[in-house]
Amino acid sequence: MKDMERNERGRDAMKKKAIVEQKQDQPIEVKIIAESIVVISEGIARLRKGMLNDRAIVLLIHDACSTDRMGKKPGKPEIRNILDTMESLSETYLRKKASR
Repeated sequence: MKDMERNERGRDAMKKKAIVEQKQDQPIEVKIIAESIVVISEGIARLRKGMLNDRAIVLLIHDACSTDRMGKKPGKPEIRNILDTMESLSETYLRKKASR
């Protein structure tokens, strides 16, 4: 029951995010890009801390992937590496605000 409540709170938090529509001919503001990177990193972190373990997440992604022209799917180690990279996007590409 606690897991359901936690999931509902997570869904409510995601619903509160503002959706920003971007005009195609104008550059995207740096602040919007930074916020998107943070949302992606935090979302992957929440997914990995959720009810499914990493092995199950990788298996589901691997199963959902289509094959390339050669009939191959991405390997499970590659998928795991992508998840790791997505989770650390904000650490890699964003500077921390200086504390005052």
